[in-house]
Amino acid sequence: MKPQLVFAALPFALGMVIAFLTPVHLHPLRSYFNDLAIILGLLFSIWMAAGTAGFRWRLNVIVAGFASMVPLIWLQYGLANHQAWYDLLLPSVYFVLAAFAVMLGAGCASDTEQSERLCLVLAIALLLAGLVSVLIQIVQSMGWYLGPLLMYMGKSDVFQRPYANLAQPNQLALVLSFSLAACWFLYREARLSRGFALAFSLILLAGLVVTQSRIGWIIVPAFAMVLSLPDADGRRLHPATALSLLAVYAASVLLLPHLVAAAGMSGASLVDHVVGNRSERIGLWKQAWQLAQTHPWAGVGWFGFGAGQVQVAAELPSTNYAEHAHNLLLNFAAEMGIPLTLFMAGGLLWWCWHTCVRTSQSPFIRFAGLCLIATAVHSMVEFPLWYAYILLPVAFIMGMLHERRWPVSGYAVPAFYLRMLVIFALLAAALLTWDYMRVVRAFKVLRVDPVANQQQSQLQQPAYTVFPQFYAYFHLFEIQPRAGMSDAEIDELRFWVERFGFVHNLNKLAEVYVLNQRPDEGVRAMHTLQRLHPTAYVEYFDYWQAKARQEPAFQAVIDRIPARDAP
Repeated sequence: MKPQLVFAALPFALGMVIAFLTPVHLHPLRSYFNDLAIILGLLFSIWMAAGTAGFRWRLNVIVAGFASMVPLIWLQYGLANHQAWYDLLLPSVYFVLAAFAVMLGAGCASDTEQSERLCLVLAIALLLAGLVSVLIQIVQSMGWYLGPLLMYMGKSDVFQRPYANLAQPNQLALVLSFSLAACWFLYREARLSRGFALAFSLILLAGLVVTQSRIGWIIVPAFAMVLSLPDADGRRLHPATALSLLAVYAASVLLLPHLVAAAGMSGASLVDHVVGNRSERIGLWKQAWQLAQTHPWAGVGWFGFGAGQVQVAAELPSTNYAEHAHNLLLNFAAEMGIPLTLFMAGGLLWWCWHTCVRTSQSPFIRFAGLCLIATAVHSMVEFPLWYAYILLPVAFIMGMLHERRWPVSGYAVPAFYLRMLVIFALLAAALLTWDYMRVVRAFKVLRVDPVANQQQSQLQQPAYTVFPQFYAYFHLFEIQPRAGMSDAEIDELRFWVERFGFVHNLNKLAEVYVLNQRPDEGVRAMHTLQRLHPTAYVEYFDYWQAKARQEPAFQAVIDRIPARDAP
């Protein structure tokens, strides 16, 4: 018995809790400090594991999968070279960290007893994070200010979706799903009494309901179905209990609009929430599939969906501008090509079948499997694995599962080398955070009239930075549409407008085209603007009508741009 191996995972578990409860979200990378918390937890766990007797670093196919993504995305960049290379830096770091998380999970779960102890640590951390998040939701719904540790939502006549400290209700719904799985595991392992387990489950379900996230409509029934099946010991969640909890959840979802109305607030009805006036995700999925069909073999490049979306949006129905396709498979198909996507999807399905289904259904397997189910469901409509605070825990769990199914002996690495690596990583994280805070301050300057602001020099790119793309974005504001611009200037503007396809950038590009005798491209840019920003388009249509009364170039194209009320 080596209980000390589990101690190496404690900083990681603590970092996970802090990541879920961090209230600091600064533009432009709003999850930066959430990700930083889990990354620091991983680094300190690596430090502890390096000095733990008996710890072995295990290499397996999951480690190889994450690590291989780094050369793959850079090879793709080298062959195509149609994006900014520095957009690949952070993803590369995240893939490497995910590989280390897999090895940490595999090393800490060296035998059955270690796996159960490790799951106990994770379950306690997840349950704590979920219950605290629900408490924060209550504070937000009441309109109380308890800052700076709790994110504030002011009182309103319109019911808002409380998002706790994650600032994103759908991400919160996923975390609460993890917490539900943790609550079951602690009950199954006799760490929670039946009464506490039931009370905590109801609290977590209530938090899930008020997020109004539709992923819960699939995750909760899936959990109920899985837990109703007998495990390795023949035990299961009684079907009556599972059905009762499911019925309570379904009734709460159906009654929430009426409860909101009774409280004097307005909110979307359940039908509006399901159907809505326009399916934004379906629009994104169509764009992703269009990109995949256009670039079937190698895709448009990692993180290339946003730019690709700007390129194809004019021919497709209206949706919203986004940097991700909100579907893991379609996003991979668009960015990495169809063959790699099919290989990845088939490999993961085979792996899940053998690690979670065709194996002894211990409480550990059930708990890990529930977490993977929740992540898979959410990945079909969002992009949770692009956040380190979701990616690294999932990678850690995958490492545990793989080690239990296909154990390997592993390698003993001298502590000196690993700890030097951790020190280097901590210094790099400190420098990266300092560099990122310069970008944050620059965005603050940008919001306060950069021309009149005494600190406008902060908008200029420094000699050394990991985020030059944001300084290129600042430069877009300095460009004024004018006649006589060279093709090189216009192409440079187009490149960065595709990278940052926000409404004001698209409008500027359209104006530049029209003023430089390229009316067809100007009209297409306005079609793209309307497709990606249909709500804001009304304001820009009025602006172009006013321009048409003053300038012949705009008068010549005003009848060719989308109508003011275009769908």
